[in-house]
Amino acid sequence: SKRLASAFTAGESQTISSNTSSLYVIRQQLQSVTMVEVALISDSSKVASFAIPSTLATNIGQAETTEVDFTSSLVEDVPVVGDLFAITPMFGLTVSLSSASSALNVSGLPSGNEITVYLPVTATVPSMHNGMVFQNYLCMYWTGTAYSSDGCEVVSQILTNNVLECKCNHLTTFVGQAVFAEVRSSSSSSSSSSSSPKSLPHGVFSPSDPAALVLSQGEAGRSSPFPPSGAISAATASSPPSSS
Repeated sequence: SKRLASAFTAGESQTISSNTSSLYVIRQQLQSVTMVEVALISDSSKVASFAIPSTLATNIGQAETTEVDFTSSLVEDVPVVGDLFAITPMFGLTVSLSSASSALNVSGLPSGNEITVYLPVTATVPSMHNGMVFQNYLCMYWTGTAYSSDGCEVVSQILTNNVLECKCNHLTTFVGQAVFAEVRSSSSSSSSSSSSPKSLPHGVFSPSDPAALVLSQGEAGRSSPFPPSGAISAATASSPPSSS
């Protein structure tokens, strides 16, 4: 992305896209950006948004006038992972100095200064999945070995306009997931015949955990669902970018 962004100035943007992924870079001063939007390639009416707090510059130790590159990404092909059910594509955002090659560390933002992430839901959530019942929604990200929801909180379990709203204290690539729980039936010898969902752990979902959510057979050979560094991925900073 730094090769892509090296020859343009503040206020300009550049886009690279493929059939299912794209990368969008816009160069601005930190104080100038309040919202970054990422449009789906397959349906431009579906847009993810990142609401940037006015305190971001202070919280990451930069001046408000610092010129940065906001790089937003989209991956529409989300791998199936265990009993999680992806309800959105993967949307990502990073911030880097226009003069540097690595992303700034945007993490640990204090309460009340989080980034609000709006993820468009593109899948119909079934009431049952792999013999399990729907439990709740989570905003998650891939750590390289597992999915995690650490640092992200779903604002409401009720989807408004088919959008999952989350508050996150860091930037990464996010995906909305529906979590399903096992139904534990009472034994036949029990006096009552009730059943209740078995809670699944929140936070990190790792193949090494007892309640392992591992890559399905078709995805077992993939170490990460994201494109390799420098590969194409999607987004916009005020309106959906046109594919090129």
